[in-house]
Amino acid sequence: MTRRHVGAVGLVLVTGLAALTGCSGGGDDASGLPTLGASTTTAASPSSSPSAATSATATATAGATSAPLEGAQDVAVRGTPPTDAVGAAVHRAYVEFWQADVAALARSDPGWRPLLQRVTGSQRRDTVALLTKNRRAGQVVTGRITIQPTVLLARGSVARVSDCLDLSKTVATHDGEAVPGSRGRGGVGYVTTLQLVSGRWLVSDIGRNTAACA
Repeated sequence: MTRRHVGAVGLVLVTGLAALTGCSGGGDDASGLPTLGASTTTAASPSSSPSAATSATATATAGATSAPLEGAQDVAVRGTPPTDAVGAAVHRAYVEFWQADVAALARSDPGWRPLLQRVTGSQRRDTVALLTKNRRAGQVVTGRITIQPTVLLARGSVARVSDCLDLSKTVATHDGEAVPGSRGRGGVGYVTTLQLVSGRWLVSDIGRNTAACA
């Protein structure tokens, strides 16, 4: 993550694996946000026209891949996705972000396309910057993570997802040796903002959410 994301040993983990994705968020706490039920996630369209609403919903549900991403085997997903189409698309995009992130971290590859295709704005910039630093330091992050995302909001072109990550099976290594103090920990809470860009839900901001693991 960025300056506001408390990172670990030098360039790697302290609060967890997400520290290396480039977190552009500023310590967000989503404890005051409502958690929408699986069947009530809102895919809002500002237009009252049925055809416009249908088009917006179709766009908002697009953009996820069908084939498993590299990294999928290292991301365990707990919980049940929303049942509505837009909420399910947000959930899927969020899961794919972490799958691509894990693969990029295992390489310290700032040009890893599956990840770059899933981030936008300052999140993309910070992700590239931190992966570049890790590569220069000769460090990579390996291991398996567990996520349990809850879609808080999916309205128009903005979505937010709360999550409590278990990063305890991750560690940074240098020349095959574990970096002291770099092992991740369990119970790391985040709230993530996604933006709908050209029919794809992209991660634009990640911030701390102390309530996510309560």
